[in-house]
Amino acid sequence: MARDSKGKFIDGDHNGNKFSKDNQPSPQAKSEGHKRKKALKDLADALIGGERLKKCKVIADKVGIDLEDNEFTLDIAMTLKQIEKAFDEGDTRAYQAAMDRFLGKPPQQINQVNSTINLNTTEWTSIGLRRLL
Repeated sequence: MARDSKGKFIDGDHNGNKFSKDNQPSPQAKSEGHKRKKALKDLADALIGGERLKKCKVIADKVGIDLEDNEFTLDIAMTLKQIEKAFDEGDTRAYQAAMDRFLGKPPQQINQVNSTINLNTTEWTSIGLRRLL
């Protein structure tokens, strides 16, 4: 994926052309992307081993979660660390992040008050529009 002069990602191919039905990545590029994604996942899973796995087990036992060794992933380890931080340090942001992971983030609601405006386009005359404004 290409970046602009400020370092932000540009949608589309390396030239900045947006992907469409006719403009798709080559099968080779897709294959490379899948390989890269799998390598990153394998790396993340490898990080949860040895001493880190022991630390994760201690945190899991502390909060009453029973997990097998093969069930520990980077995602679970990060969640456990958030829980530990919330409990031990009283970190409310860590608590909120952990709860969002467990329960899902609540939907953001927007309170909207509708005024009574007739949207019948046949009545949209210049006089009628002036009254609305």
